[in-house]
Order: sequence, then structure tokens, then C-alpha cells
Amino acid sequence: MSGKDLIFLTRSELLDAIRIDFEQYMPQLHLYTELYTGVTGGAARIDPDPEDFGIWVVPEGGLETFVPADEAGELVYAAIVEAELSAEELRGVAEKVFWGNVELGDGPDGEGEGYWIETGMEKFVCRECGICCFTLDHHCSCTDADIERWREHGREDILAWVGDVEQDGELLKRRLWVNPKTGLPAETCPWIEERADGGFSCGIHYIKPDVCREYPGSIKHAALTGCVSYRELEREYRKKDLVYATEKDEGVNADESGGEEKLK
Repeated sequence: MSGKDLIFLTRSELLDAIRIDFEQYMPQLHLYTELYTGVTGGAARIDPDPEDFGIWVVPEGGLETFVPADEAGELVYAAIVEAELSAEELRGVAEKVFWGNVELGDGPDGEGEGYWIETGMEKFVCRECGICCFTLDHHCSCTDADIERWREHGREDILAWVGDVEQDGELLKRRLWVNPKTGLPAETCPWIEERADGGFSCGIHYIKPDVCREYPGSIKHAALTGCVSYRELEREYRKKDLVYATEKDEGVNADESGGEEKLK
């Protein structure tokens, strides 16, 4: 894995990462059926009727049951946990989930054996299009490094958009982004700039928050959260799930005659 961008996860961290993966994206029906069959010894298939968005599962020795798409990830995750897979078996599951090679090995800080996952990010080049700023949740906390970076550059204007907000009775500190005039979370990122060609760019690209610097983190996350560089990869992946059109895909397809050039 020399020269590759890697992350290390312990077994418990890997299981958490799989759970989060199943929760944060649209239902991954092809993946769910493949994993369910592999870890349970049963069978699973995608329902071919677009009106019945989900999968059919047959536990080993059981009866076929329909599982709605929005419940399928939870079912498959539970099956993975209950299967008590060996380290090698879980490695194989992780490769399917995270779209990359996964190897067993010791952690960098003495954590013992865990999983080294290739992210594919060594090949990633940000196109500075700003699309992720519209599609991702920008309400999150900034880091100490963010605060220090902006102070060093004298960017009091950026610091003014960092504030505390109350949510569900809890005070959340140093949130991005809070409108300094209203004290309310910003509806869109305040640093998006429209270019002369009609596209968009980040107005603070070189001093942007760590949460933005870390995006997308992996090829899969890039593809499934609207990154322009991986749109075709997302389309190919979604074909497996029999998702023929989403609102986002329709917008891209309608703009293929030239509009997409604005994002480059």
C-alpha cells in the first residue's frame, strides 16, 4: 500500500464506520443484497418493481421477507454484527463497503491488529467548484486550528461568523456558520462566490475550515455526496441499485449540453 492514502481503524471503529456508511447515504441496495447473502448464508435480491423500493431477504432455512429500502441498511448491519465474522471475513466486507483495498495490520500507535483502508485520495484534486458547499451540511464545529489560522491571517470577518447556538436544549459552541446579525445558523455557506462564468468557488479556499479541508475523505464519499469529479462513478454505482433517476441526476442530465462546464 506504499504511496496510498490510508486510514487505520480498529475492529470496533470499523463496525461503527460501516453503520455510519449505511445511515448517511441513499439506500445501497446492491451492496446490501451482496453482504446479506455473504454473511448469513441466506439469500437476498432487489425488488425489480420501482414501486416497491427495497429488497427481499431469505434467512437460511427461513421464509422470504420484503424489507423497505430505508430499513435494509439497519437489517444488514445487524446481520454483520450477529455473524461474529473473523478478522479476514470482516476485511472482505469492508472492501465491498468502502470501495477500496483493505489490509489487516497493526495500528500506528500500538492499537493492536486492525484494518488499513485505502481511501483513493492520493489521486484526488479539488476542482474548487463549490458544489460540495451547497450539498453538504455546513453546520458543524470549527477546530482550534481553524481559529488560529484565521487569527494569523487577520480574518476577523470569518471569526464573526463563528458562534454559539442552542439546539434541542443544548448549547453548541463555535459553530459554523452563525449569522452575526441574527445569531441564527446561516442558511448557506457565506463564503461561496459566484464567478463570471456562472460557476461557484470557495471564497476562503486556502484558509477554509478543517472540516472542508478533510472533505471528501474517500472516493466513495466524494461520489455519493455530489463531488463533480466523481459524478460518472456515482451514476454507475447507482445503476446497480436500480435507481434510474434522482432529482440530482435529472439536474445533471438536463445540463450535460454545456452547463456542467461551468463547474470545471
